[in-house]
Amino acid sequence: MLKTYIAAVFAHDRVIAEHAVRKINGCYLPASDDADSSVMVSALCAQQGIPELENEASIRILELDEFIRSENARGSFHEKADTRPVFAYFMQFDSFSSEGRLSDAVSDLHYLLQEEYLCLANYEQLLYSLSETDALWLYHRHADLIIEWMDAKTSIFTLGYSAAEILVKADKVCWELVNRWAADVLRRYL
Repeated sequence: MLKTYIAAVFAHDRVIAEHAVRKINGCYLPASDDADSSVMVSALCAQQGIPELENEASIRILELDEFIRSENARGSFHEKADTRPVFAYFMQFDSFSSEGRLSDAVSDLHYLLQEEYLCLANYEQLLYSLSETDALWLYHRHADLIIEWMDAKTSIFTLGYSAAEILVKADKVCWELVNRWAADVLRRYL
């Protein structure tokens, strides 16, 4: 399971704020026991290669549900009259999903689908956009997880291919197997 956060970037120079938001938007942070906003800002800046913004901008981070409650209660998220915030969203694995290998798999899937907004409503459709090359890359990075999943959930022969087809259409079979594994992983962690 992932937690979604909203980052509001305040800056007198809107170009600086928009640059920071482009870097932050849609990224993932690994699990952390420290949910302190300043720690998250530092981690985001370090991970995304954003220079320190201390003097030029400030970033305020809220969990998505807290942000929505705040907006509804106050009608406005703005705290500084002289600047308007620019918003980005990012996600962080919570302690439940910091199982190491699976969080790496989710990060890899997000990397491959980084141009898209990944959510429960569209993840299966987005997985169909992965190429056979993407599937092979995922398989090589997570073969042990995929094989464990296959042992627990399915068989290579339940994919609808005969033994002869599996040998002839190996890349297609790999794509289908990885796609089903990825769908199962994302269903549990989105």
